[in-house]
Amino acid sequence: MESKQIIIFDGECGFCNRTVLFIAKKDVENEFLLVSNLSKRGQEILNSLGLDKVANETLILVKGNKHSVKGRAIKKIAKEIRISTILLFVLRITPNQLLNLGYSFFSKFRKKIIKNNHCQIPSSDILNKFIL
Repeated sequence: MESKQIIIFDGECGFCNRTVLFIAKKDVENEFLLVSNLSKRGQEILNSLGLDKVANETLILVKGNKHSVKGRAIKKIAKEIRISTILLFVLRITPNQLLNLGYSFFSKFRKKIIKNNHCQIPSSDILNKFIL
């Protein structure tokens, strides 16, 4: 588990849940583990990094004792999963400050975008990527 990157996401957000399921499906190299910020393990990781205050506002990527948030996390995740070459190129050329601004704006409305918070039951392959 030490060599894998951990994605911490908002466990109460339907959009966030769907996003991590998308990431899990595209993560064919099994680079990532996924954990909700509401879980005991998620809270332990956040507390150890001093990130417990920002956990509901952003996606957090943790590798070892380093972490990335917002745009930088998205860029690093996108680089590791199979996504459109065009989308990956756009992410790479977009400055982090602009990506963070867009992320912050979007995050204010993400829970309203997908009001249905029911979660899909993932396959066992995807379920193995979650830290429960």
